[in-house]
Amino acid sequence: MNYGQSSQMARLWEVDLIRGMAVVSMVIFHLAFDLNYLGILRIDLDSALWFYLARLTASLFLLLVGISLTLSHSRAVLTGQLSQYPSRLWKRSL
Repeated sequence: MNYGQSSQMARLWEVDLIRGMAVVSMVIFHLAFDLNYLGILRIDLDSALWFYLARLTASLFLLLVGISLTLSHSRAVLTGQLSQYPSRLWKRSL
């Protein structure tokens, strides 16, 4: 990680990769759900594959929330902006 003099911290490609995987898996699951719901394509969403894909996707998003909060807090500490962290967190949450 590059903690240079700039106000922007380096992005972690690993977190972005996991975010991308979570979004793609959510799109795949919801596409299958919609196709089944609309009667366009009969898909057994109760099968193990779809069951675990849905749980994996939800778990990835929850994992990313924890990782993002931890990174945001540690970056606030490293840049000396810890006093502004709670207000930034509330703005992001809203």
